[in-house]
Amino acid sequence: MQSDHLRPDAASESLERKRAMAKSMTPVAVSLAAVLFTTLILFVIGSYLATEHLVLLYLLPTIFIAIYFGSTVAVLTSLASGLAAAYFLFPPRFSFYIADRLHIAELGFTILLAVIASKVVGVLTDDIHRRSRLKLGQLSGQSALTDKKRS
Repeated sequence: MQSDHLRPDAASESLERKRAMAKSMTPVAVSLAAVLFTTLILFVIGSYLATEHLVLLYLLPTIFIAIYFGSTVAVLTSLASGLAAAYFLFPPRFSFYIADRLHIAELGFTILLAVIASKVVGVLTDDIHRRSRLKLGQLSGQSALTDKKRS
């Protein structure tokens, strides 16, 4: 009787599991990279301007993630953006504590706007994909009918 590590199909199953795990982690990694990149840009701009009011730039990675990976990952992106903004941009910096109540409200509304935008963009993107699949199905159905007529 062979053990699992000697069976060739066990190795392929293990490889498939690893690929599936990597595929499911890709949106999360891209999301965190987008938030990190946006934070880096805002941090650099912060030496020239007050970045507390540029927090709306975090909407961009959220919208891009919603377009490419769906609204669920985009909601997580908006929450990560809020944490990054609280830690890196709002005074006191490098703390999750936000001293000014106006900044707390601004961050809350920005996160709310990002969540709403991610859901809207996700629904619109899903609708576009569904329509294109439906149109493609209709076209393939029409080509099948014309093939039958030619026969």
